[in-house]
Amino acid sequence: MAKRILFLTARLQPYLCSGINALMAAADVEILVYTQRCPENELLRFNTGPLRIFTYDYEPETFFWKEIRSFKPDLVFCAGWMYRIYLSWCRTLKADGAHTVCAMDTQWKGSFRQRIHLLIAPFTIPSSFTHAWVPGSRQYSYAQRLGFRKEQIMEGLYATDTRLFSATWPVSANRQATAFPKRLLYAGRLEPHKLQGLVKAFRDIADTERRGWILTIAGNGSMSDDPLLRAGNIRLLSHKSQPELAQLASEGGVFCLCSSDEPWGMVIQEFAAAGMPLLVSHQCGASDLFLKGNGWICDGRDTADIRKQLKQIFAVSDKELFRMAAESRKIAMHPDPEDWAAVLCALV
Repeated sequence: MAKRILFLTARLQPYLCSGINALMAAADVEILVYTQRCPENELLRFNTGPLRIFTYDYEPETFFWKEIRSFKPDLVFCAGWMYRIYLSWCRTLKADGAHTVCAMDTQWKGSFRQRIHLLIAPFTIPSSFTHAWVPGSRQYSYAQRLGFRKEQIMEGLYATDTRLFSATWPVSANRQATAFPKRLLYAGRLEPHKLQGLVKAFRDIADTERRGWILTIAGNGSMSDDPLLRAGNIRLLSHKSQPELAQLASEGGVFCLCSSDEPWGMVIQEFAAAGMPLLVSHQCGASDLFLKGNGWICDGRDTADIRKQLKQIFAVSDKELFRMAAESRKIAMHPDPEDWAAVLCALV
């Protein structure tokens, strides 16, 4: 008999789509997804299978609860514990006997707000969730503080489509081994906390010190029309789908994510899997897992430090950059969607 799995999420993300596809390929499951309606959904694709997707425009409508309750899920994946209506639904479904999994990527920082959450958690977490699913060690620490026991915490929440991105390696390896492309690449939302430090640092470096390096930026957001992004040595591209990002990665270069605040940063694994050296800030949770001798680390809140690391990149030989590219690909192959699906299969 097919196991029934319910996904409660604010918005569909590529890792979730690739994970669900792997899940449908690996197990006899029926899947119901409840998510916001947003433009990016049109760029995401699911394989055919026993899958239903409900979308909502603003706040969740209570009539969807009837559909969810009649679905009788064996397992519930809930994106976070801050959505009140989702908490209520998980509490009821847990009482009905379902495994309820809280997916969380918030790093433990010991802030005042987080300490308040620790006071609230005993009244909400145990009654709503049987497990927590986290991407890395910083989130693991927070989950423990919220009251989850070690045996209730699962790792590997963010497993990107490594097959898609690593498939570009034969093309990019040939290009990068011959003459490493003098290109920095950023892909993601164009928001100040993600991009401003990198752009300012890059523009502050004299042309003679850049040695022909350019900065390519792909995405959309509040900085789309920012004059800061208008310069001859900056190439600005629109938002890209996952296959288009993989194609962009095949052109080679160094991937940069110098955010001043970043719970995880899934793009780090994606572009590492494609075989690109990395420049990432230590604020990115994914740096703990995917930066190991294959790039540079910086302080995303310190433009001077980002500038210092950029100058180091510009001074490195093509041979060393290619070595880092190959190392990135090895490091980033796991977790993959099959690993992700295996975690849920183990629960049901």
